[in-house]
Amino acid sequence: MDLQRHARALAASRRLLRSPLYAQKKPLPGGQALYTYERSLWPQPLEQVEAPAGWEAEKVVCSSRGGAFATLLTSLRDLLERPLSVRCWDNPGYVELEALLECLAPGRWSWAWRRETMAASLRHRRAELFLLGADQQLALLTTGAVVLDRLPDQDFWEQYQGWLLILVQPEAPLVGCQPYSLSLYGRVSQQPGLSSTAMAAELARRVRSVLGVSLSYTRLWESCAPAGAAAASPILPPPRAWPPPPGYQGEEAAYLKELAKWRLRTLARADRSRPLPLPELEKRLLAYDQAPDGWELQPMLFSSAMAALSALSLLMPRVQSQAAYFETQFLRQVLRQEEACDVAWFESVRYDWELTPWDLKIQNRPAVLVLDTTLTGQRLRLGQVLQQHRPQLAVRVFSALKLDQRGQELENCGAVLLAGPPEIVGAVRQGLERLRSLLGTLPGCARLSPDWILRPNDGHAEAVLQNNAWLAARLRPGGLLQRVVHPRTLGAPFVVLHCQHPHYIAAALERESRRRALPFARGASFGFVAHRHEYVIPVLRDQRILYKVAMGSSPGPSRQGVLELLQEVFAHSDLNALRRSFPGLRPAPPARDWSAPSQRMLDFLAGSP
Repeated sequence: MDLQRHARALAASRRLLRSPLYAQKKPLPGGQALYTYERSLWPQPLEQVEAPAGWEAEKVVCSSRGGAFATLLTSLRDLLERPLSVRCWDNPGYVELEALLECLAPGRWSWAWRRETMAASLRHRRAELFLLGADQQLALLTTGAVVLDRLPDQDFWEQYQGWLLILVQPEAPLVGCQPYSLSLYGRVSQQPGLSSTAMAAELARRVRSVLGVSLSYTRLWESCAPAGAAAASPILPPPRAWPPPPGYQGEEAAYLKELAKWRLRTLARADRSRPLPLPELEKRLLAYDQAPDGWELQPMLFSSAMAALSALSLLMPRVQSQAAYFETQFLRQVLRQEEACDVAWFESVRYDWELTPWDLKIQNRPAVLVLDTTLTGQRLRLGQVLQQHRPQLAVRVFSALKLDQRGQELENCGAVLLAGPPEIVGAVRQGLERLRSLLGTLPGCARLSPDWILRPNDGHAEAVLQNNAWLAARLRPGGLLQRVVHPRTLGAPFVVLHCQHPHYIAAALERESRRRALPFARGASFGFVAHRHEYVIPVLRDQRILYKVAMGSSPGPSRQGVLELLQEVFAHSDLNALRRSFPGLRPAPPARDWSAPSQRMLDFLAGSP
């Protein structure tokens, strides 16, 4: 059994290298949150669990019960490298999971209504996973993986022969969220490296992220006020007027400071006010697009873009995807979609090293067209696409965090627009609403309530795209800079630079930006008012670096300052010349929010064949 577990761990480790990895720290009241697939701390370790003697244990916390089960089913299916079969013992608590089981184990899950039937299934391993509720005696009949609702007594551990035991239990409630944990138990492996228990947990933390069921920073912050903190202010009615944004008066530094103050005032008001109802917020999305005559346009909001993408993927599994964004690719891989396809999935501009724009061509006429427009704002809409293609259903999806909140990022949010005949749109919306409720991926409405959020014509997105096009047109290759990549027509909110020695380039830009007081910080995101730069390794296996410069929407002189700084740094002929200009320069690590695997994963991979 140890050899089987070790073989699974080795196979899974290679598949884990498909995924983005991250470890990022953020402050919390009275502590710090360590955002990593390895551990989540807030401020005490939330994902630590004790194991009985001779066993090892891992804990993975998700934002909802449905999210925990979706993470478990997806992770085991990918770990076992085959379709997952599930057998459910008579338990009312599992009834609500039928929609998930149909998505993740279609035609391969069933109920056992008689105890004798379930016992026979367990003895003969007629499924890969058994959901047994609180019946720990049944779990003793199998060597397979089982799910229980409560921790068994001590005698159980001496008799249990299964390779994996999973407890699904509620955690302490957070503000607007009831987290559930997956506690995974397996016997201590005698082989070196990661056991299958640890590997399953590593995989589950990545799956949790791409399904959009991780604990959000906002919820952690609101739930971690230090002891003795003042009581929360009473909830006020929605304000008649929100704090107005500052205007640009010609002094960029002062403008950026006023923006930061305005953001804090808006957050304080939003957190004390009664949020707008979700249907009212969703109606704002109707201004983003239009449907042809006879078709209906239905808007939906999710807690994140990945939550929206995962719900679409679960509902529409027969997908041929052209998406290049690394989280989307990992989502498609772990969900193991069927080969037969009737859904075509495109990005308006692919998130790759060439920022390849979609040419609006489709080889086969799909029943459903899904278009991700996160990188292009309003420059490509369904109304334009549907003039050339008319599928049975068209779906537009985008992150409403980056370009739709004036660069302030008050609340993570993903937007979906469904266009099609009313009866089809209504049925798809019903399915997405069911999955959104089950996975717990409703958006936080309070911080989306300000009247300037989700307004497609506010000018911010277009200013971001124009500033990046301006930089790409003026930055010339040479020296350490090999190529500048930016799509001319549709644009993008950042510019990709193909360069030598990105580790040193990042360090030099960071040092010189501080010296010149340029609003040009290191950061992997985009769509802000100020400017950013960063290099990332989207897929650890490839070890291929993507260097991004993300110009913000600021109309000030920093735009010219960033261009001049880039030209000066990249003009060096080689690394020695760069280091002579910047004495003591040390290589900067890659973006910690995507590229840093856990230490135990590094240790394991260093010794694995």
